Amino acid sequence: YEILDELYACENINKNISNDIKTLTWDSDGNNKKSFDCKIKESFRCQLYHHIVAYQYLCESEIDGIKLYQKPLTVEMILHTHKLLMENAVNSNGKRICNGEFRTHSVCADSYVYMHYEDIP
Repeated sequence: YEILDELYACENINKNISNDIKTLTWDSDGNNKKSFDCKIKESFRCQLYHHIVAYQYLCESEIDGIKLYQKPLTVEMILHTHKLLMENAVNSNGKRICNGEFRTHSVCADSYVYMHYEDIP
């Protein structure tokens, strides 16, 4: 929680977090013990950074003076949130995740298998 508190306390997270943290890869499968570019703590910090940016987009952004969360959820909002959320994420083989677009293949995280891509409405 210490890392989360530190990151979320930033008034402008993009100005207060180093570019190193923003650009590190992180294991989307949650296997940070075998992280690719960074130490475990840095990997968690990187992952949390991207999650907080996605959260701030959904909960704090405004369009025409109206908070985004008060508007109907759109495909564009979902894709943009996913792009922010999964930025620099890699799979267990170290390959970058295609973030911000609908997937065209099956995926899993560790032993959890996500909904088949053809079943996504």
